[in-house]
Amino acid sequence: MKKDSPLRLSSFGDVDLSDSPSVTYKNTLIGLTTRSPARFLAFARTSLEILWVYLIFVIMGCAVASLLWFVFDFQQSQEDYFNTTHEKLASLQREALVLTNHLDFIKTHEKELNVLRKKGWFTAHHRLIAGEFLDKLGSLLHELHFTFEPEVATTLEDKYHFKVTKITIEGASLLDLPFYDFLENLLTTFPGVLRLLEFGLTRGREINTENPHPMRGKLVFEWVTMGDNQQDD
Repeated sequence: MKKDSPLRLSSFGDVDLSDSPSVTYKNTLIGLTTRSPARFLAFARTSLEILWVYLIFVIMGCAVASLLWFVFDFQQSQEDYFNTTHEKLASLQREALVLTNHLDFIKTHEKELNVLRKKGWFTAHHRLIAGEFLDKLGSLLHELHFTFEPEVATTLEDKYHFKVTKITIEGASLLDLPFYDFLENLLTTFPGVLRLLEFGLTRGREINTENPHPMRGKLVFEWVTMGDNQQDD
């Protein structure tokens, strides 16, 4: 077969594959290997270098893409951290301002707050303590009866919360003066804050063995303490 003649295949006839890239590349390799091993090695080295350059560009592209993704993610996380820290700092500043105002109020009204604390305004005294106090104070009268109604929670102007216990006191004495002394001592020394609702005195027509103390009195109070702060958020 001549050098430039088409490739002849006995089964399919004459086929010219001289223009096919694969045949050209194959012929080139065959020519390089058969004619000059040095040229083949140079060609292989060049192809390998081209492959390495391609791989380097691919790796560099992946590295740049990864770096850009990392930088974007880091920037986003830092922005989120900054926003969260800023919100927490603002909240702490508001709480510190409220606390400072409370401390200033306590310093300004320290004397009044001590009186309210002793009176049981912030933490109500037990009913047994109040009952023992009324029993001792009842020595001013000849008869004394008192009742405590169940505690009721109430709200003033939708923001001031109180706990109120109604106390009814009934007594008897020979004269009306003991009732006034009893009322004065009760309002000044009772272990709690009292609000007078009713005070009445009645005198019987005659004194006898069935009614030795004609002066009878009735007092109705509200025992008030500070309630829980239930303001909605």
